[in-house]
Amino acid sequence: LAPVTGEPNGADAIALVMYDGRHVDSVFLKDCKFTNCHGAMFAYGRGYDNRGKLGLLQVEGCEIVNPYGANTKDSLSAFGGGQQFYISPWVARMVYRNCLFDGGGEDMTDPATSPGGRLKDGGAFGSPMKLIFEDNVVRRMGVEALHQTNDITYMTATSTAFTMPPADGSTVEVGILLAASTFQVGDVINVRTSQLPGQPASNNLMRVESVDGPEQLTLSNLGNAFNAGPGTEIPRGRSIYRDTEREPGIVTIRRNLFDGTTPPGSTPFSTKSGIVATAKVEMSANLILDYSRGIVLFDDIHTPAHSANWGSVLRGNLIQTRDASTAGGSTLGIEAWGDETRYDGNFIQAPHPRRFIGIAMYGRRSVAAGNHVHAVQIVRSPYGSVFRSNGIGAGNT
Repeated sequence: LAPVTGEPNGADAIALVMYDGRHVDSVFLKDCKFTNCHGAMFAYGRGYDNRGKLGLLQVEGCEIVNPYGANTKDSLSAFGGGQQFYISPWVARMVYRNCLFDGGGEDMTDPATSPGGRLKDGGAFGSPMKLIFEDNVVRRMGVEALHQTNDITYMTATSTAFTMPPADGSTVEVGILLAASTFQVGDVINVRTSQLPGQPASNNLMRVESVDGPEQLTLSNLGNAFNAGPGTEIPRGRSIYRDTEREPGIVTIRRNLFDGTTPPGSTPFSTKSGIVATAKVEMSANLILDYSRGIVLFDDIHTPAHSANWGSVLRGNLIQTRDASTAGGSTLGIEAWGDETRYDGNFIQAPHPRRFIGIAMYGRRSVAAGNHVHAVQIVRSPYGSVFRSNGIGAGNT
């Protein structure tokens, strides 16, 4: 086998594939078991005009288990062995209820079946338009147990390279791949450069000045501070996201157990996280154990002009982080970038107060009320110590 240099997705037990743009009312999976699949289910379907054309996808009472973890040659290079479920915005409403997601086994010390000891990346990933995730158990994941990404406004990709014009009304013609996405004059779009080795990802907000056919746009530079400078060459193959107004994914996550306890022989990522989302989220009554990050609401990467997680509510969750005194690194109960976020009545505990932050809220106009942040051990650190902890921190640093 050739060495694995990316996630081994694409060998799904069930592949749902969008066909000719038709509407599909609903798909149900009940009481199914998926064992050692590199992907249990992937839903394939892209294009802004095709969003939500699969009305309901419901997975209930199912077991999705990877007892050998990634079970992949060169698994340490495989970014966690891929996801168990990945759902595209073609799905309007995704419901997971009473399911078990398990990304590893009780013992992963046998290199014949668990080479490198890499746990499965995560259980449920993707961007359904609306996600309901309730009464599930997710355990032994290596990167993010649950991740709602922000692909709701994906449109297509550029087919030609172009030079960024100055932000003075000048325009540039850009070729795009033919896709089921309707561009309108006046739309604000984000031409995003993906992250590559040695090259960070970047966003470029531009306005559609004219639509010159299904495969050609005329764009102007909006001049945002993070845009590439005039004269910069933007390579072909850049993803395009609509960012004209706020169009977040809507997510409800409640009454779930996320258990990040690692079995013998396993090799999790140092920053493994429980619940991760770039969406408008309501999370309540979840038990989240043994992650370096319990809940993360990421800053926007696809829609920088309109925060997808604006107005989220995190209420009544119980989070116990991993022990940083033995695992190293830092630990955070909740880390969130969204503006106007509410943090109400959460209980956040660390076994050891080494580089521990209960709630790190970077967003503006956010409110934390009635939370309990607690370290089991008492360790006194000087004020300027790099190991010092913080109960609740507000601000962008």
